[in-house]
Amino acid sequence: SAALIAFAFIISDSFRTQTQTSARVSVGDAAVVVQDGRRANSTEGALDDSLLNRVSALDGVSSVRGAHWDMLWLDLPKQLSAVGAQVAVQDVPALTKFTTLSSGRLPTTTGEVAIDSDLAEQQGLSVGDTIRLTSKTDDAKAVHSAPTVVGIISAGADSKDIGTGTLYATAEQLQAMGARINYYRLYVTAKPGTDTSSLMRNVSEIIHSTQPSAVIQNADEAVSQRAKAELGGTTISTILNLLSPVCAAVAIIVIATTFSTLVARQTRMVGLMRCIGTTRRQVMLAVLRTGLMTGVVGSVLGAALGTGLGAIAVSSGTFADLKADQLTISPVSLGLTVALGTLVTLIAVLRPARSATRISPLVALTGQVASTKQAGRRRMWVAVAGVIVAAI
Repeated sequence: SAALIAFAFIISDSFRTQTQTSARVSVGDAAVVVQDGRRANSTEGALDDSLLNRVSALDGVSSVRGAHWDMLWLDLPKQLSAVGAQVAVQDVPALTKFTTLSSGRLPTTTGEVAIDSDLAEQQGLSVGDTIRLTSKTDDAKAVHSAPTVVGIISAGADSKDIGTGTLYATAEQLQAMGARINYYRLYVTAKPGTDTSSLMRNVSEIIHSTQPSAVIQNADEAVSQRAKAELGGTTISTILNLLSPVCAAVAIIVIATTFSTLVARQTRMVGLMRCIGTTRRQVMLAVLRTGLMTGVVGSVLGAALGTGLGAIAVSSGTFADLKADQLTISPVSLGLTVALGTLVTLIAVLRPARSATRISPLVALTGQVASTKQAGRRRMWVAVAGVIVAAI
C-alpha cells in the first residue's frame, strides 16, 4: 500500500512539474501577457498593430510580440467531419530546443503551411501533400483553401497551445485561409529593472481603452492558469489516486486478519500475562506497539520501493509526456506516505488489540484454547485469501 501511494505521489508530482515547466516555456521571457477577450459579435476593438505599437512605446517595455491564433476545419465530407475536424492555426514558430523540424522546411509564403506531427499522424499527411481547409462549416460564405504542406514540426510547449492538431503559416496565408488576422495574444517583454505592477497598470490602461474584456496577466498568473488548463497526466494521476485508497483498504483487511491470527496463537501466553497482573491496557499497548513498529518499517520499505519504481518509470520513458529531468521526488510526499502507511496499520490493529484485552486469565489455568486455535486457523486462511486479493 505504501509503495503504491509513494508511486502515485511521484508520478503526480512529476506531471505537475511537467505542466509547470511547459506553462513557463509557453510564456517565455514575457513579463505581461494580454489575451483577446472579445465574444462573438462584439463591438470592442481588436488587438491590432496600432495597439501593439502603443504598448511598445511605453517606458520599460523592451519588445512586444503579437501572436495569431484561430480554429479552422478540415474540408471533409459531412459524414467524416464529426470527429477530429478542427485544426488550430497560428504563426510560423521559431525553432528552439523544444520545437524542432521533423522534415521539410518552414513555410515562407502564401500557399505553404507546416503541420505538427500530431496532425500529420492523424490525417496521414507528409511533406508535399495538400491539406484542404475551410473557415466555417455549412456556410456558403466559408473560405475554402488547399495549401501545400512544406514541413512537419515536432511542436514543443513554446509553439503549441492545445492538444489538437496544429497548422503553422505566415500571416498572409492565415488571412488567405479565412483565419482571424488580429492578434490573439500580446507578449510584453520588460526592460531589466522595470516594475511589473506598474507596467501592468500602464498596459491595462492602453488595452482596456480599446478592449475592456481583454485579459491581462503577469507572467506568474499566466503560467498558473496555463498549468491548471493543461490535461497532461490528469487521467493517469486520477487512476493512481483512486487505486491508492483501494489498496489501503485491502491492506487494512490483510493486516487486521494477520494480527488476529497472531493474537489467537498467543492466547495462552496472554492469559498467563493476565494471571501475573498484566492489565488490559498493557495488553492493548503491547499489540499496538507491535503494530506501530510494523507500520513504520513496512511504510518506510514501501516508500523506498515506490520511489524506486517511480524513478524507473519516469526515467525509462514509460509515460510518454514525462522526461527524466522532470522526475520529482518530494520529501513531503515521502513523509506523508510513511505517515499514511503507519496510520493504516494502526487502524487495522485496533480490533485485534481489543480482542486481546478480552482474553481471560482462566485460559492459562484451564488450557481451553482449542476453539481459539480453530478460530486462528480460520483467520489464517482468511489472511491468505486477503493476500491473494491484494496481489490481484
